[in-house]
Amino acid sequence: MMAEDSESAASQQSLELDDQDTCGIDGDNEEENEHMQGSPGGDLGAKKKKKKQKRKKEKPSSGGTKSDSASDSQEIKNPAIPMQKLQDIQRAMELLSACQGPAKSIDEATKHKYQFWDTQPVPKLNEVVTTHGPIEPDKENIRQEPYSLPQGFMWDTLDLSSAEVLKELYTLLNENYVEDDDNMFRFDYSPNFLKWALRPPGWLPQWHCGVRVSSNKKLELCLSPPSVKKMVEINFLCVHKKLRSKRVAPVLIREITRRVNLEGIFQAVYTAGVVLPKPVSTCRYWHRSLNPRKLVEVKFSHLSRNMTLQRTMKLYRLPDATKTAGLRAMEKKDVKQVQQLLEKYLQQFHLGPVMDEEEVLHWFLPQENIIDTYVVEGPGGVLTDFTSFYTLPSTVMHHPIHKSLKAAYSFYNVHTGTPLMDLINDALILAKLKGFDVFNALDLMENKTFLEKLKFGIGDGNLQYYLYNWKCPPMDPEKSNLKLIKWDWWWILLISWSYELFQQEQFRRDLLFKSIFQSTSVSQLILNWSWETKVFFRESLITPPFDVNCTVAGTARVTVHHKVLMCNWKAVQYPDIYTFLHPKKNKSSCLTLHVTCLRCLHFNWKHTIFSLTEEIFTVYRQVIPWENMDNQVFESAAARTFQYQSSLPPLPVPALEESLQKYLDAVKPFTNEEEFRRTSAIVQVFAEGLGKELHQKLLRRARNLKNWLEEWWLDSAYLEVRIPSQLNVNFGGPAPYLEHCWPAKDGTQLERTSMVVWHTLQYWDLIRTERLAVHKAGRLPLDMNQFRMLYCTCKVPGITKDTIQNYFKTESEGTCPSHLVVMCRGRVFTFEAVFEGCILSPPEILRQITYIRERCTSQPDGAGVSALTTEERTCWAKAREHLIELDPNNRAILEAIQSSLFIVSLDEARPFSTPENYTEMILQALTGDPTARWGDKSYNIICFADGTFGSNCDHAPYDAMVLVSMCYYIDQKLKASEGRWKGSVAAREIPPPEELVFTVDQKAQADIALAKQRYRESYWGRRELRCMWWVVDRDGRSFFFSRTEDFAQDVQVVSYAFTSFGKAAIKRKKLHPDTFVQLALQLAYYRLHGKPGSCYETATTRRFYHGRTETMRPCTLEALEWCKAMLDPSTETKRKCLLIAVAKHNKLMNEAQNGKGFDRHLLGLYLIAKGEGLPVPELYQDPAYSKSGGGGNFVLSTSLVGYTTVLGAVVPMVHHGYGLFYRIRDDSIVVSCTAWKSCPETDAEKLYQNITTSFQEMLQLMTLSQL
Repeated sequence: MMAEDSESAASQQSLELDDQDTCGIDGDNEEENEHMQGSPGGDLGAKKKKKKQKRKKEKPSSGGTKSDSASDSQEIKNPAIPMQKLQDIQRAMELLSACQGPAKSIDEATKHKYQFWDTQPVPKLNEVVTTHGPIEPDKENIRQEPYSLPQGFMWDTLDLSSAEVLKELYTLLNENYVEDDDNMFRFDYSPNFLKWALRPPGWLPQWHCGVRVSSNKKLELCLSPPSVKKMVEINFLCVHKKLRSKRVAPVLIREITRRVNLEGIFQAVYTAGVVLPKPVSTCRYWHRSLNPRKLVEVKFSHLSRNMTLQRTMKLYRLPDATKTAGLRAMEKKDVKQVQQLLEKYLQQFHLGPVMDEEEVLHWFLPQENIIDTYVVEGPGGVLTDFTSFYTLPSTVMHHPIHKSLKAAYSFYNVHTGTPLMDLINDALILAKLKGFDVFNALDLMENKTFLEKLKFGIGDGNLQYYLYNWKCPPMDPEKSNLKLIKWDWWWILLISWSYELFQQEQFRRDLLFKSIFQSTSVSQLILNWSWETKVFFRESLITPPFDVNCTVAGTARVTVHHKVLMCNWKAVQYPDIYTFLHPKKNKSSCLTLHVTCLRCLHFNWKHTIFSLTEEIFTVYRQVIPWENMDNQVFESAAARTFQYQSSLPPLPVPALEESLQKYLDAVKPFTNEEEFRRTSAIVQVFAEGLGKELHQKLLRRARNLKNWLEEWWLDSAYLEVRIPSQLNVNFGGPAPYLEHCWPAKDGTQLERTSMVVWHTLQYWDLIRTERLAVHKAGRLPLDMNQFRMLYCTCKVPGITKDTIQNYFKTESEGTCPSHLVVMCRGRVFTFEAVFEGCILSPPEILRQITYIRERCTSQPDGAGVSALTTEERTCWAKAREHLIELDPNNRAILEAIQSSLFIVSLDEARPFSTPENYTEMILQALTGDPTARWGDKSYNIICFADGTFGSNCDHAPYDAMVLVSMCYYIDQKLKASEGRWKGSVAAREIPPPEELVFTVDQKAQADIALAKQRYRESYWGRRELRCMWWVVDRDGRSFFFSRTEDFAQDVQVVSYAFTSFGKAAIKRKKLHPDTFVQLALQLAYYRLHGKPGSCYETATTRRFYHGRTETMRPCTLEALEWCKAMLDPSTETKRKCLLIAVAKHNKLMNEAQNGKGFDRHLLGLYLIAKGEGLPVPELYQDPAYSKSGGGGNFVLSTSLVGYTTVLGAVVPMVHHGYGLFYRIRDDSIVVSCTAWKSCPETDAEKLYQNITTSFQEMLQLMTLSQL
């Protein structure tokens, strides 16, 4: 901002006294009322809904004491007026100013005097501007010396490269910059954010101007403008609360003006939440709630009458995945295209910045907790759109749980190929996924097109745009593109729930007034804080174009107030909608409609009775959700399930040097110095010789295949493995339905099974019709190919290698098998799940399985052929060939089982299970009746006799995440329906199930009996040692290894819920929940065994084409050092070590998920050498390789099942190891741990107890460190 450089300090001080109503010196809150423009249109001011209007009453001075008042009074050079009188006048004027407050509208502004601004080159309030140009010419003679400050203060240029200065600035802003009426929220500017906001390209150190107390050098005021082309933008004007009575803001403004003038800049742009002379444009903030529960809990928002928190959360719920294809985070390589898009897009607006590539790099390249930018990449790498938002949290004061409120502010949004509404909706989803609580946007540019439709609520104050030393005609907000880095804080407006009728999407106008009234004369919608909605019409209000006979469920009386002769109001009561729509008298020219809420509207509209035309009925359907909002988590009408498959990037091959370095880092915790030197030498030889050759061959393979690993992984990890699959490879787990509506209860097995089967079929239909929502990692679509393998899929044994048979097809691809197979007491039945084009209803399914159950209980058990699937793979392949040779009908039965949708297993076990203890259910899922499940099938629903459920699935075709998604879908559906079928109980005449009877001879019977015996021995008396990949002996020979030993009751399973805290508490400590658990596992193992444990954690690579998993190794050197520190009472660096270990874990996980892990890379190099008959490289024979977990030798085999209600389990990878699956909920962590009892080293029960101890110690460590 520019000011007259010739003004003296004395004249300046007199202006301070006289000027009572100015921006920055308007009233008391200087820093709250003027929010100077920051960044490319960034507003770095801050304001709440209402600001405190405080002024401490100054004590009169006596005698010669130099009080503040006396000091101020010296500003008036008029000896004719006594000093005491001057002080009284000054205090009266200050009190008057405090009472009046700043002007919020033009009408209020006309009643104020702006003596400071009258001295500045800005248009007057009543001035009509029709031309463009500077108000004053550029000056040649600029004042060189700084302006004078009140006694006791000194100027200081803030060194923003200093951490100490940034901390001072942070403290000043945090304690003084903004404060709401109730002192509940304060903006929380991080040092990194301040660097981003105040140090853009072209910034000058001398422009960061501060005022310090001369005695103690304490920073009390600051004003910081970054530079722009030919104009300066003012960011922060902040004055300490204790100094506001000294009215130093004009001095600060003049000083920064002088400093800017010295650089040859004479124009500025700024914003304010109050009206000053004279706004060039006005806009308003809108707010979109992302976390209603939190906003209500901290009393940031309030529930209105007749509204529940659940309804509020449903209203603001967002999908889990973004919609726009090709949406990804901006990268440095995108800067040029983003700059070109922005430059072209902004040409349509009257006011806005011009940015070069360096500025675009600064303002838009994503920085965690500062700025997020997402681009839409089209064919050929061309960027077509981008959206951006920046982060500004607020500290929540005096709340026992919530300490911060995280807000996202819309920055710039450019669209050329994607509809703006879709782009912003994706931005909302991304912000929600990143943990934001609210999303804010201005109604400038094109934003008005999406604000209401995306459920933004309007703020209660305006934001004014001002130009300094430049005049131009007023402009509409739509023509302004100066987006604010915004600190002007309006209360989030959760539209009043007392008028729910008006809250649904465009229901306020499009449905009620357009669809019913078909009125195009609606002029405006006004929200009244008496929690009613006022809508003003012109003369022709109600002219229905059709006959209406409408019964709306739950409608209260409708009252219409119409104005008579434009001066008196008269209320007319209408008993129902029909009377209102068919008035006996014409209404007058202006009416106000008050509508009370419709209780049954939300998510139950489909139950409302209509007698409307089909055309209008379609309009209703478009704007009101027909299903519960929970469907949106799983179902998508916009994006097809497999539509992104062809556009997914290929699986990358990491750089050889990086993989080998990561491998060396991974072996450090398991080697001493001498062993590590030997391993390093082996790695160096490999890198310079054979490894380089193998790597080049792998690169050639990757150029020809979109996923170079897919076939290799399937073969080496699953299909070539000869050990029995059902216990050693399959995964299983409990269903969570007993946690809400279905506790264990005898006599409920069949009825509940019919419901679970029906919901499972609904999920199949979502995939088949490609309505299942695409999974996304934040903004990136994930590979959905594994969902093809969930249904109609089976592994078929072979002599040396198995195969996967998949019969699934989408509707667009052709006919898909739709029959089910039910197994019970060694017998096999089948029936069609689809009859006459419709999926069987639960009552119809119940009739079918009841028929099967009665047959099985009244007749002898079957042959139990399915027990053969538990055999060693080659033995099972030979037994299968014998069955086929014995009778061709056996082949048909095998084909029917293989192609079936899934297996329904009617199990007679009653495992004890509670929400806090899943031990027995998991044990049954892993080791239950082999004659009631088909071990090679992709999905077996295990229906226990007490009405509880589990699952057992072959791991080869897909990973556990697919099953988790389906089980969570079923869980949410059952919870929504309270576990009851609420549809028709009528059942159609459907053909009964058909029994599939194998032909068996003595040899087949002997094979089955032997398979049952070996299966029992595998977990009761004898077991096969599991090997996931391969084993290499000292001579370099590779083979799959197994050995049999005599064990007794060998499988140990422990699965308990830790309920002291969960994800919510962990996140409050700013730790990633999964990282927290993984480090707890490391500490627990180290405490129990006194040594580090090689650990495998699953990292998904589904962001790549047909990606599955990568190994992430949590046992890092940093984790080991932290474990040692935790067990050393004398160590005082526990928290520091923990945070270092957390950072390392997060880094490795991120790299693994982005295709930069090293285990799969090393596997690929090994398989190339093996395939070409080359000697096995020494790297794979080095003891450090297997000791650190290589070759499937991980002591801890772990995986996060997710943050849902679903859990699972696997057996350990090695004899002396553990299998660990866990789920993390807001208030609990459920861990399932398996071990082999025959190993004297391991004990799953003890490990679990140590895990819970680690949980408590870690939380205590992080809590104490914050005190």
